[in-house]
Amino acid sequence: MGTDSELNRIVNASGFLFQLRVEQEVRAKEPHHRWAVLANEHPWHDISSGTSGYIDLVLSKVNVRLVIECKRTRDAKWIFLVPRGEPSGKLVRCMKINSPSLGEFKWLWENAYVEPETYLSSFCAVRGSGEGQAPMLERLSQSLLDSLENLAMEEIRLACKDTYGHTYVYLPVVVTNADLQVCKFETKEISLDDGTIDSAEFEAVPFIRFHKSLTAKSNPHLTLNTIQQANYDKRRTVLVVQANYLSQLLTGLYFPDSW
Repeated sequence: MGTDSELNRIVNASGFLFQLRVEQEVRAKEPHHRWAVLANEHPWHDISSGTSGYIDLVLSKVNVRLVIECKRTRDAKWIFLVPRGEPSGKLVRCMKINSPSLGEFKWLWENAYVEPETYLSSFCAVRGSGEGQAPMLERLSQSLLDSLENLAMEEIRLACKDTYGHTYVYLPVVVTNADLQVCKFETKEISLDDGTIDSAEFEAVPFIRFHKSLTAKSNPHLTLNTIQQANYDKRRTVLVVQANYLSQLLTGLYFPDSW
C-alpha cells in the first residue's frame, strides 16, 4: 500500500481536482453571475466518427449554454499572436439550434456580438508543441467542438419530443490555470530568413477569443460555392479564460436578446 504522500501525488497528477474546483467556483458565485451548472461529466458519443468522451461542465442561463473544458497545466504560458493594428472585438461564432416543427431541428454556426470585448487571435504558441505536432489548443478545441455539437443534438431531440419552437445557443469555453499572454508585433518585422521577430510586446490577459477555422465539417443547411465561403463557414470561436478570472467573465458575459 502506498503512503498518504504517494497517494496524494497520484491525485494531484490528475486534472480532476482542478475541474472540481472550477465547478465549485461557478456554484459559489452563481448569485452574482446567474450561470447555473446544468451538467457535469456529461458523456457524449458521435455516431458518425465513433469518437466519444465527457464534457467537464455545461453552464446554463436562459437558452444559452457554455460548454466548458477544464485544462490544468504545469507552469504553462499560452501566448496568443495578435499583429499590431488588429482590433479587439466582441465577435463570437456560436452554434444556434432550433426546432421549427415537432421532431425537426436545424442548426447553424452564426455570428453574435457578445460582451465583454477581448483580443481575438488565430494562433497560440505553447511551450512543448513541436513542428511535427498538431497545435495543442487546436486539438483541444476540435474535441470540445465535437462534444458541443453532440450535446446540442441531444438537448434539442429531448426538448422537441412533445413540443417545438425551442432555440438554444452554445459557446465553447476553455478554462485553464495557464498564464495567458498576448504577443503584439508588426508583421512586416518578421524575418523571412528564419521566421522570427525581435521586437514583440507582451501583455497578460484574463481571457481571449481564439477564432479561426477549427473544423473540417461543412454546414448541411448552407449552400457553399467557393473555398472562401467554406473557410468562413468553418470558423469557430473558443473563449479561453484564466481560471482566476472565470467569475469575472461570467458576470460580464452578455448575449443579445435576439439570441
